[in-house]
Amino acid sequence: MANETLTVTIEKLVQGGKGLARLDKQVLFVRGAIPNETVSVVVGAKQKGFQAATIGQVLEASPDRVAPPCPVYEVCGGCQLQHMRYEAQLVQKHMILEETLSRVGKVHVEAMAPVVASPESYGYRSTVRFVVFRAKHGLALGFHKEGTNEPVPAADCLLVPQAMRDVVAMVNGRLAALSKLSIQPDSIEI
Repeated sequence: MANETLTVTIEKLVQGGKGLARLDKQVLFVRGAIPNETVSVVVGAKQKGFQAATIGQVLEASPDRVAPPCPVYEVCGGCQLQHMRYEAQLVQKHMILEETLSRVGKVHVEAMAPVVASPESYGYRSTVRFVVFRAKHGLALGFHKEGTNEPVPAADCLLVPQAMRDVVAMVNGRLAALSKLSIQPDSIEI
């Protein structure tokens, strides 16, 4: 079944933001999918109890689908829902938390408090952790490629406020000017 192209309908999102689809008795986890969308997927390697899949084409898009503004969104492992309207993200996060508490944690919550929305759909995180890696010309900041330790160059993150983004740009500029440090940090959290 690996490398096979299939058409599936996404049932729901699960922890990690992947769309869940079922094909016969096989569960597929599809990155970048939205509930109720019909997508063409390329099936990846079989894991224990599921198979990963990537979207080949969105055949019937959700009205909640938007173009992610981040240039590294497709490869970065930092956020998983930029392809959805912010309001829809909040609904999905609430549903994922409810399911995680009940199914995984075996905790029954009669009435969960609603998600508190940020006044801004971007710039709402208070911290960000960048990996520090050796680039062609000095050191650089980035994130890990999803599911790997491979660095993705990215000296910016739309999820933190502009003041923090300015600090990140300054740190990245200083690191780029260095050929080496006496000690190289694995990451920098701002």
